[in-house]
Amino acid sequence: MSWLFGVIKSGQKNFNTNEYEKLYPGTLYKLTTQNLHIALGGIEETCFYEVLTEAQDVGWAVLGLGIRVSDSNARILSKKDWNIIFSSGIIQTDTLDGHFVALRWNKDELELWTDQLGLRTVYYGTCDAGICFSTRLDWVAKTTKKHDINRASLGGRWLLFNQLSYDSCVNGIERLGPSSRVVIKNGKVLKHESHPWSSEFGNQNEVQAISILESLVHAAAANGHTVSLGLSGGLDSRTLLSILLDTQNINFDVHTFGEPLDPDVRISEDLSRGYSLKRHYLNKPIPNSDELIALVNSFVAQNILVEPVSSILKLRYYSQQHNNGHLIIDGGFGEIARRQYLNRIVRLGRSALFRRDVPSLFKLMRTTRADIFNPEYSKELVSAARQSLDTTLHTMPTANEIGVENFVDLLSIRTRVPNFGEPEQTRSDSSIMNFMPMAQASFLKAVLKTDLKWRRNGRLYRDIIRTKKSCLMNYPLVKSGTTYPFHLASSTAWMVTKVKNQISKPYADTLPDRFLLQLKEFVLDLAHSNEVRNWSGYNQDKILYSVDSYYKGDSHLRSTVNWWLTFELWKRSISN
Repeated sequence: MSWLFGVIKSGQKNFNTNEYEKLYPGTLYKLTTQNLHIALGGIEETCFYEVLTEAQDVGWAVLGLGIRVSDSNARILSKKDWNIIFSSGIIQTDTLDGHFVALRWNKDELELWTDQLGLRTVYYGTCDAGICFSTRLDWVAKTTKKHDINRASLGGRWLLFNQLSYDSCVNGIERLGPSSRVVIKNGKVLKHESHPWSSEFGNQNEVQAISILESLVHAAAANGHTVSLGLSGGLDSRTLLSILLDTQNINFDVHTFGEPLDPDVRISEDLSRGYSLKRHYLNKPIPNSDELIALVNSFVAQNILVEPVSSILKLRYYSQQHNNGHLIIDGGFGEIARRQYLNRIVRLGRSALFRRDVPSLFKLMRTTRADIFNPEYSKELVSAARQSLDTTLHTMPTANEIGVENFVDLLSIRTRVPNFGEPEQTRSDSSIMNFMPMAQASFLKAVLKTDLKWRRNGRLYRDIIRTKKSCLMNYPLVKSGTTYPFHLASSTAWMVTKVKNQISKPYADTLPDRFLLQLKEFVLDLAHSNEVRNWSGYNQDKILYSVDSYYKGDSHLRSTVNWWLTFELWKRSISN
C-alpha cells in the first residue's frame, strides 16, 4: 500500500520517534513538528502530498488512487487535481470514485477521509503520546499496545463470507468505514462520522452502466502507463478484454497467475494467442523457507484474514509489474453486476429476510475456514457475529422496500467490498498503480438502476462481449476449476460443472501443498510452541492433530492447516 503512519500529540507528551521508525520501511516523506509526527511511503504514483508552510505544520496528503467520473467520462486524479480539491474545503467523497485515504493537517488539528466504498481505510487509537493513526492495523496495535481481538469482527471474517461491520479486529482501535471523516485536535477525537453507501434502484436499460464501465477502462489507458489486464477464464475479465480490444490506440498487455495446468491459465493463454496479446505469465518458483517466512509475515499482517496465507504465492508480483511500467486493472467484484453474491439467501432465505430472522440468515451466510477454536471461544464468535448481523440488518433498507435481489446486492457492496477488498487493495497500492473498474461507485450505482434482468445470469457482461467482440464467445469460461461453454446461463453452468466434476476429477491447485511443504519445519515448530499451547482460544489438541496428520500425509487437512497458520501469524502480527 501507499501507507500512512502518524501520531498527533496530546498536551505536553513527547513523541517516541525512534520506536515509530522501527515499524515502517523507507519513506517518501516524513515530518515531525511540535504537534505531529507523520510518515508516508509506498510508490509515488499512489502517494501525493503537499506541505504548505516552511514549518511543515500545514499540509495535505492522499494515499491511493482517485477517479472522477462525469457525464460518462472518467479520469484518474493527478496531484494538481487533489490540490484543487483540498483548496475547496471539506472533501466530498461521494463525488469521487477510486480508492483513497486523504488527510489534512493544520498545526494541532488533523482531518482524515476515506473513499465512498471503503476500499482504503485508517485505524486509530490512543497511545502514550496522544493518538496514533495509520493505514496499517498492526502498526497501530503495536504503538497503542492494544492486542485484544474483537470477537464480532473476527466472527464475521472467520464464520461468514466476510465481516459485516466496519469495526477493527482489535478492541480499543477504531477504523474508518466507507465515506468516513474523523477530526482530531490536540490528541482528542472531535468528530467521527460515516455515511453508508446507498443507491437508487430502477428499471433502466443497460446503456449508462456500459458507458461508465468503458470510460473507467479508457481512464486507465489514458494515464500514460501500459495497462495490464488480469486475464483469467472468467466472465468479468473477458468483459474488460472485449472493451480493450474494441478501443483503438490502447496499449495494453495481459497477465496471469497460477500453475500451467490451471484452466484459468490455459484459457488466458488461448485468448492471448488468438488475439496476439502480449502476455506476462507470473509463476516463479517458491522461495526458500527464510524468504518465504518473511513474505508471509508481511502478507498476513496486511491481509487481515481475507485470504489463506498460501495466497501470497499468487500475490507477490506487484513490484515486478510496477518495474514493467504497468497500471493493473482486473475484474475484481465483477460478481456484483451479475448477481452472484448471497444467492443462498435469494433462493432459500426470502422469508427469513423479510422477517429479519437472524439465526436463519446466519446459517445461510456461514462458510467454512478451519475448526481450530475451543467450544467456549467458538460460541463467543458465533454470538458476536450474529449480533453484528442483526445490527447490520437494521442499518439497511428493508427487503420489502427494495426487493430481495437489490437488498443482497446492496449488502454485498456495503459489507464485502470494504471488508474483503480493502486489505489487498491497500497492500497492492504500495507496489503498483491499480484499480478495479467494476468496483467503482459510479458504475455500481448505474448497475443498480438497471432492470434486474441485466444483472441476472451475467446478461450485462455477455451483451458487452457480444456487441464488442463476439468471437470471444467462442472460448469457454471457467468455474471452480472446470470449463463450460460460454453460452450457458449461470444456473445451467453450475449444473454442468457439477456433473463434469463428478465424471472427471477437476483441476486441483497444488500450490497450497507445495507452500506448506516448503514451510514444514516452521509450521511444526509453530504448532508445538508454547504460545500456541497457551493461547486460551485454541483447541490445542485439534490443532496439533491436524498439523501432525497433514504432514504425515492426510491431505484433507490442508485447508485447516493453511487457515490456522494464517490466523496464528496474524495474531502474532498485532502483538509482537
